[in-house]
Order: sequence, then C-alpha cells, then structure tokens
Amino acid sequence: DASFGRDAHANGNGSGPANGNGSGGKEKAPRADLVRLAKAPPPVLPRGRFVADEETESPVTAIGRSIDEAHDEFSGVLGLSSRGVERTRKAFEQARARGLEARFHEAAAFRSAALTDLVAELVASGADVRGVLHWKGWMEVDTFDDYRRAWATTAS
Repeated sequence: DASFGRDAHANGNGSGPANGNGSGGKEKAPRADLVRLAKAPPPVLPRGRFVADEETESPVTAIGRSIDEAHDEFSGVLGLSSRGVERTRKAFEQARARGLEARFHEAAAFRSAALTDLVAELVASGADVRGVLHWKGWMEVDTFDDYRRAWATTAS
C-alpha cells in the first residue's frame, strides 16, 4: 500500500512553512512526491487524525515528483504483504541488473533512485499498489534542520 496525506496541494507542494512542514525557508526542500489515483479521494474527509478505511483506497496510477493532475502527496509510508515484498524485491533486482547507471523512472540513474521510483516500477508492472488516506501523526523531515527540529520536539 502507498499512503498519502489529504492536504498536499493546499499550499504549494505540501512541504513548506505555510502548512507547518519543511524547512521554514532555511534550506530548500525537495519537490514533493506526488500520487495520482484511479479514483479521486472523497471531497469531504474526517477532521483530525485518521487512517481511512478500505472503501476510500484507490489504485495508484502514477507516483513521482513530476506527476500532472496528482491527487495527493506520498508520505513515504509503504506497507507490503508477503507477496508485495517478493514483487518489490524482484523489481529491485531486475532494475539493478539493468545497470546502476541506467535511467530508472524519474532518477537519472538507478544508483540515485528514490523509493517512489521503485513504486513507479511496481505500478508500471501491474502490481496492486493502493493509496491509503491518512492525516497527521508524523513530522516532515526533508533537511538536516528538519531533523534537528524533529529530534528537539520528540526528545523533550
């Protein structure tokens, strides 16, 4: 399962001081990893923290930083069934066998690929990758300054 937050596009790319995430302008945060679904999320979502039920899950049709008409942002949380682990391992090994310097989805080379590139490979291969709506309960850590803030918040 791929999961994503509900307000990714409320303020730009979903990571920045406008929504309480990101570096607050000290370091430029990378572009958000976006998700396009087969079915748009419901227009009205619960308030406060939640993980949506299976009825709101939808197959992921595209994932990456250059997605047009994305529905939301990938939060970096990936849950895999035992079959999903095997498919992911196989996709990784096949991509690596094509060469560390070979282009891999949005990455210029497999060597520098992100998790979203591997998920994009699964989507392209026809694997059942589903988006799960969730909201709150994590901190955005894109930069070292973000890490310091997260550590200071959770250590106290």
